[in-house]
Amino acid sequence: DGKVAIITGAGRKRSIGNATIHALADLGTDIVVTGTGRDSSTFPADEQAMGWRDIESAADEVRVKGRRALPLVVDVTDAEQVDEMVQSTLDEFGRIDILVNNAAYRYGPDRVPLVDLEPDLFQNVLNVKARGTYLCSRAVAKVLIDQGKGGKIITVASAAGKVAGATSLAYNA
Repeated sequence: DGKVAIITGAGRKRSIGNATIHALADLGTDIVVTGTGRDSSTFPADEQAMGWRDIESAADEVRVKGRRALPLVVDVTDAEQVDEMVQSTLDEFGRIDILVNNAAYRYGPDRVPLVDLEPDLFQNVLNVKARGTYLCSRAVAKVLIDQGKGGKIITVASAAGKVAGATSLAYNA
């Protein structure tokens, strides 16, 4: 209760990120909801039908639970944007207690057999999953150390990270 959490990759309605913002808000946590600012024309049909607004709608769901929310568009592969995310969180809430690294590369174009996967696309997947996790963890860890009260950094993977498939190599990276 009373903690502040940053959840990356929390803009989709049906996602681990959305479930995480609900679980933490139910426990009394104020939430920074981040996402890519994706174009609504690319939303799944169910999100379009309900008028989903990506991180704005996710933030509204947090507020309905009586918690504060800050929606931020962040490219987790960009160190400057990650630092701005951390500073915006500190400006809005005064501290950070929890980071949930949940951002993932958008589902789709990497779902091809290995022999058909372009190296640049594979690198994009790695940039989000590995570099993004590193940059966010590094930036938040500095704050947690400076605050001197501990905290949590959690990195999430879906079941796809443990189950191989003919067209899921890049996703499992």
